[in-house]
Amino acid sequence: MSNFSKLLFAQDKANHIVYGAIIASVCSVVFALHISLIIVLAIALAKELYDKLSKRGTPELLDVLATVFGGLLVVLPMYYSLMVK
Repeated sequence: MSNFSKLLFAQDKANHIVYGAIIASVCSVVFALHISLIIVLAIALAKELYDKLSKRGTPELLDVLATVFGGLLVVLPMYYSLMVK
């Protein structure tokens, strides 16, 4: 893998982490934290399914994992703060 390819790979995963965090942040205002994570997972899976069916992108399991990781970065500290009280 060339350095350029590695950079694109890293940027793509970083984007997925950010999108997962944004989705979880927005959803956690309206829904319970566990529901927010389920929504993040559903959106990530739907996006990869869209990539596969439309052939406009490359569906990757790592994209789903990166998106969910971004959601966890938001939800876990919120959950912890609720448990400490």
